[in-house]
Amino acid sequence: MAIGEGSIVCAGAVMTTDIAIGRHVQIHVNATVGHDTTLGNFVTIAPGANVSGRVEIGEGAFVGVGAVIVPDIKIGRWSIVGAGAVVTKDVPSDVTVAGSPAKLIAERPPGWHLDPSRERQRL
Repeated sequence: MAIGEGSIVCAGAVMTTDIAIGRHVQIHVNATVGHDTTLGNFVTIAPGANVSGRVEIGEGAFVGVGAVIVPDIKIGRWSIVGAGAVVTKDVPSDVTVAGSPAKLIAERPPGWHLDPSRERQRL
């Protein structure tokens, strides 16, 4: 297992074998990460989420509380998986999916996370 600089693994998280964890990744309480999984830089796995084996999660993606990702799935860069979602198909970059099974509910332009106006909107 390789864990990148600045990453955290919280109490109660369970990880198996052959997992690659990028930089500044957060794996929260009671989350699970299965074998042969890759978590890109800045990925967040929220509390109680279950990531099965052979999953690839792209840079900056967020997996919500209690979400389930079945084996052999790819989650694109800067995408969001809603709380409680069940992901049964690959998720493209820059989208939000939710529900069971997970369905596309929002799309954003590439680089949306770098837009400085987003910071002003949150204030």
